[in-house]
Amino acid sequence: MKLISNIDEVRDQVPVSMTGNIDILKTYLASAENQFIKFMIGKAQYDVLANAYLTAGKTLQGIANENIREAILLCQRAIANLGYLMALPIFNVSIGPSGIQIFSNTDTKSAFQWQVEDVKKSLQEIGYNAIEDLMDHLAENLAEFPEYADSPEFIRSKKYLIQNAKDFNEFYAIGNSRFTFQMLLYVIGRIEQQSVIPIFGSEFFATLKENGISGKTAELSENYIKPGIACLVVAAASVERIIVIDSGIVKVNIGGNYEAVKDTSGNYRQSVKDAADQLTIAGNKFLQDGLNFLMLNLEDIPGFTVQTVKRGRFKAKNSPDKGLFAS
Repeated sequence: MKLISNIDEVRDQVPVSMTGNIDILKTYLASAENQFIKFMIGKAQYDVLANAYLTAGKTLQGIANENIREAILLCQRAIANLGYLMALPIFNVSIGPSGIQIFSNTDTKSAFQWQVEDVKKSLQEIGYNAIEDLMDHLAENLAEFPEYADSPEFIRSKKYLIQNAKDFNEFYAIGNSRFTFQMLLYVIGRIEQQSVIPIFGSEFFATLKENGISGKTAELSENYIKPGIACLVVAAASVERIIVIDSGIVKVNIGGNYEAVKDTSGNYRQSVKDAADQLTIAGNKFLQDGLNFLMLNLEDIPGFTVQTVKRGRFKAKNSPDKGLFAS
């Protein structure tokens, strides 16, 4: 835990009287710091922020650079809220020789479940927004954060056809979220390898990623392949519980599997499967229509060689409750 050090910093971001001892929260804060901050911005940039915070005596007031100070403040907001979200289930009970018990006396009683869920939702939303604001802040001030600009986390997307959140949002709504887009990157890579390259070929597909493509080639990319990839990515990520779809907009499933499976009814599982199946059909149709478009415009789209698609023996059925997805 290197970006937050005392209980007052936690209370500045989560204004509740949860504890007066930072040590009780330390494990959860450290977990949130590693799971979200270090993972999203990269170790090098994380170390720079941690060193700036340490050099300033572990106070925001001692940091002269306004952009660095703002970045650390946003980190603290995310860490405090998401760390407390992780701690809340343990804080709500007492674990001892008699097992797990709830706190209750004549003056207080446990909150209703809907009240607990509202608190969790609030902590999650504030934490989510803080990460989003942090990534926006870093991206908009790259000169101040060269370690982030050079990090694998930032440049990884450049090797894929869809290279940023705004581009992805054109084909499926993710709220222009850099956070959501980064969490989807490895799924994008997998869909390219498993679903797109076998159809279009690796060499031709590489040409689509070059700057300055135009005419029918650009039309193929923008109208067929990119939307196909987006649909297949959202289908896979929703079944794998990486994301949740809230009012038609994709968001990162910060709450983990608990949030994705707390409704264990058959209706919930079926709705996830139905949505994934529909998106899979749509995505595959975009790719097939793209291939048809390509074959009709070969003279205007140079460099393509018809691929021989080899089908393996393994067949899998989509199973949302088991997290299995086959495209």
